[in-house]
Amino acid sequence: MKDVLANLLSLQQEMREIHTLNELAFFIAHQTKLVAEYQRAIVWSSWQNKNIKILSVSGITQLNGTSPYQISANQFISKIITHYDQSKDLLILNIDDVAEAVATRWLEPLAKYAHIYFFRNLNKDIIGGVILLNPDMLNENELKQFDWISLSYNQAWSHLSKPNGLLGRIKYYFKSKRRRLVWLFIVIILSAMFIRVPQSVLAPASIIAKDPAIITVPMEGVIENIAVMPEQYVRRGEILFDMDKRDLVNANELAQKELATATAKYKTAVQSSYQDIEKRAEIQVLQAQMQEKALEVNYTRHLIEESYVRSTIDGIAIIDTPNQWIGKPVVTGENVMQVAIPNQIEIEIWLPVSDAINFQKGDKVKLFLNADPLNPVYGIIEYSSFEATITPSQVLAYQVIAYLDSNQSLPKIGSQGTAKLMGENVSLFYYLFRKPITTLRQFFGW
Repeated sequence: MKDVLANLLSLQQEMREIHTLNELAFFIAHQTKLVAEYQRAIVWSSWQNKNIKILSVSGITQLNGTSPYQISANQFISKIITHYDQSKDLLILNIDDVAEAVATRWLEPLAKYAHIYFFRNLNKDIIGGVILLNPDMLNENELKQFDWISLSYNQAWSHLSKPNGLLGRIKYYFKSKRRRLVWLFIVIILSAMFIRVPQSVLAPASIIAKDPAIITVPMEGVIENIAVMPEQYVRRGEILFDMDKRDLVNANELAQKELATATAKYKTAVQSSYQDIEKRAEIQVLQAQMQEKALEVNYTRHLIEESYVRSTIDGIAIIDTPNQWIGKPVVTGENVMQVAIPNQIEIEIWLPVSDAINFQKGDKVKLFLNADPLNPVYGIIEYSSFEATITPSQVLAYQVIAYLDSNQSLPKIGSQGTAKLMGENVSLFYYLFRKPITTLRQFFGW
């Protein structure tokens, strides 16, 4: 018993003088005979059950990585790790009971038993191990001694496996394939952040007429009738709508009667002036009154004519729900409809202030129409308002006007969709994080 304890203490004492992993592997392969008999000892290192490397074999002073024996040893250890439970530190295999894949790679046909001890790091990952190949199974005392000294081997192995220096630590850290893949993915993502891409933003848009004729109310009154329907083609001079003319007709009739009365008085005064000299003084007054009434007749007749509102150009009528205007009181200059030339159109975009980006006149616009999202319409920015206004949807936005590329089929006026405005080139990082950066700067004030 004293000899056994002395051997164990001696092995531990000698391990303290070892400074490299290869020295420790050679020591384990040859000095373990002091506590257990074996035919062959194999010591190896590994990382995450892969990258198996034979560091020492008992009876061999110099290893050859390309030798058949060492290649077979690598395959043998790999099969054991693959087919057997790795949670146990000590594993005992019998060639008669092992899996076929392990049996076909058995290193020593005369060694029936394999005693395997796995070395682990603090994370319980397998970082190496020792295999003792024996014709017979180790007895109970030898197993206890081997298990006891293997704990010391494990501590020394774990300590010497740690890299020295910054470069060594980096190499040790990147031994893991998973870590390498994760960091490779991170590097690719970070590199992609510097890619220059066109800055873009989406905003609601519609097709509007370019320079349409604005049809307004010529006088205060009530609209009596709308003569056209939406998108109806009209000719220049064609009646679009007319005002209620009852007051005008009555005023014209009254003016005509007053003109007739004034004319009669004037003629009577002229005839009487030949006999009565005093009547001559009234002629000029009556003539002025007659001319005044004649002007009233002409004026009311002109208003009756103006109550028929006509188109000033050839084009299509743009009006929403014509019936809502019939009988509606209106004031002079109120916009009722527009007349536009069908092929003279442009894109109107309402860009919210929160989404505003830097763009210049001449930058490109791509419009995805709700009615035909698969066939975008292309345009070029022509104008942008200096000040933002409140849109009907109660959003503070800038008005952006873009003219359409002529080499495409033109949509109809009133089509709605979403426009993509293309601005200057920026980094992908800025493109993705522009809004969060803006929000943070507004919140922290830096």
